[in-house]
Amino acid sequence: MLIWNQKINLSNWYFQKTMIKSSVKFVTIKAFILIFLTIPNTELLSQLDFQVKAESIVSSNGLEISEIIVHNERKVTENNGFLEIFVSDRKNTLYNVYYDYKIESNTKKIEKISGINGKLILKNLHPGKYYNLYVEEYENPSLKSNVYKSFVIQHGVNDIINSERGLCPSISTTDCDGFAITINGVSMSTYYNLEGNFFNPCGFGVDANCQIINKHRWVCVDEPLSPPTQLSVYTRTNYIGVGVSALAACRIAWIIKNYSPDVFGIGAAVWYLTGTGGSPNSIYLQAVSAVPVVDGSQDILVFYKSTISAYQDMVEWYYPVGCTMVDNFNTCQSVPAVTMWLNNVPGLTSSGVNFTVSNGVFTENRAAGTAVMSAILTHASNPNVKYRLTATLTGGNSTSTPHSGCYQVNGAGYYYYNTINGSLTSIGTTAVQNLTFTRKGPAFQVGVGASLWSQYLYGAAGWIMGTHLGLPYMYSYTYSI
Repeated sequence: MLIWNQKINLSNWYFQKTMIKSSVKFVTIKAFILIFLTIPNTELLSQLDFQVKAESIVSSNGLEISEIIVHNERKVTENNGFLEIFVSDRKNTLYNVYYDYKIESNTKKIEKISGINGKLILKNLHPGKYYNLYVEEYENPSLKSNVYKSFVIQHGVNDIINSERGLCPSISTTDCDGFAITINGVSMSTYYNLEGNFFNPCGFGVDANCQIINKHRWVCVDEPLSPPTQLSVYTRTNYIGVGVSALAACRIAWIIKNYSPDVFGIGAAVWYLTGTGGSPNSIYLQAVSAVPVVDGSQDILVFYKSTISAYQDMVEWYYPVGCTMVDNFNTCQSVPAVTMWLNNVPGLTSSGVNFTVSNGVFTENRAAGTAVMSAILTHASNPNVKYRLTATLTGGNSTSTPHSGCYQVNGAGYYYYNTINGSLTSIGTTAVQNLTFTRKGPAFQVGVGASLWSQYLYGAAGWIMGTHLGLPYMYSYTYSI
C-alpha cells in the first residue's frame, strides 16, 4: 500500500501492506513515505484595554477630542466593545459620531449621542479596526472635531473548551516569519490562528502528541466577518466546507501559486472571487483569465472553518507542487521510521525488511488527473540492497470512495487516482529481483489523514498488486482498511 503524509519542515510517504502470491511464492509488500515542508508565523496579542493617543489628520472646526479610551470586547461574539470620547468643549449636548469600519470609506454614522460634560460613550461596538473617527454637534453640524486616524477594538477571550481534547503544555516553536515563540493554552488535535485581528494570520495545527503541524499563512475568504482573536479554534475542511464554489477555489489556487500572502491586493481578489466583498483588481482579472473553468486544483487547497460564526473562515496559503519523500514514523502502530517494508525480498530473504528513502518526490498535475512518484529505497540494515521506485498515477478524480485504517476518515477534500503503474528496480551492488506493480483494491487517495497512519497530516494511501519473474501475484488482505 502506498501512503504519504505532510507535517511542518517535511512531508512523509509510505507504501502500506500489499499481499502478493502465486502457487509458488507469497510476498507481502508494505511501504510508507512521509513528506514535511518548511513553512513560514508571529507573536501573541493581549486582550487588555488601552488608551489611544490623539492624532489629528484634519484640523478641527471649534471642537477638539482630547482623548479616546478603547475598551475591548470581553468574550468572543458579544460585540460589547465601547469607546469613551472626551470633547474639549465639555458641553451637555447631543453629538453625531462618524467613523470608517474595517476599511477606509466604509463610513458609519451614529446620531444623537449624549455628551455629559464633554464625555461621550459609544457602546456595543464590534471588534476590528476603525478609521477617521470624529464628532460633530447634532444641532450645529458645522461644528466638527479633529479626526482620529485609526485604532483597534480587540476580540474578546475565547473560553470555549472541548473536553474531548487534552490541553498541551507550553510549546516552543517558530512563527511563520521564523521567530522563536512559545505557545500556551492549546489543545491536542486542534487548529488555531496565531495572531489576532489579522486577515492573513499564521495558522497551525496541534497533533495528538502536542506537536505543531501544518504551519502556514492563512488568508480569510469572507471579508464582512470579523478577523479572529488569537488562538481561535478552527476546523480543517475543503472549499465546500466554507461555502466557496469549485471555480472560485481553482482561481484562488492560481493566486496562491503566483502570489505571497503579504502582497497588497490578494485579499480583495479572494473576497471578490468568493462574493463577499473586495474588488475586481488586477490579481482577480489575472486569475479569471488563467483559470476559465474548473481544473481540479480546488481539491488541493485546504480551508479552515471557524468554530465562531462571527469570525472569518480561512484558506491555507500553500499549494503543494512536488513533495519531498522522507522516512515516516507510524504513529498508529509505533513502529520505527521507515519508508517501505517488505515481508520478503525476492532473491534475498523471506524475512521482513525495512527500507529507507532518499531523493523521493511525488508530483501531482490535477488539471490532467495524473501524478508521478520516484525515489531510491535502501535496505535499512544492508545498504548494498537498493530499489529505484518509479510510478505513474492516472484517472484522477474527486468522487471515489475513501477508505480508512487506524482511524475513520470522511474523505473531505480527498483526491483519488484509479490507476497506478510502477516498478521497483534493483540498483544496489547486491542484486535482488525486480518488481512491477499496479493498483489493486480501493483507489489511491490523497488528502488530510488519507495515509491511514497520521490523522492530521496531508497524506496518501493505496493498495497495489505486484509481479516478478513474469508471474502475477494476487492480493490477499491481512487487515481491513
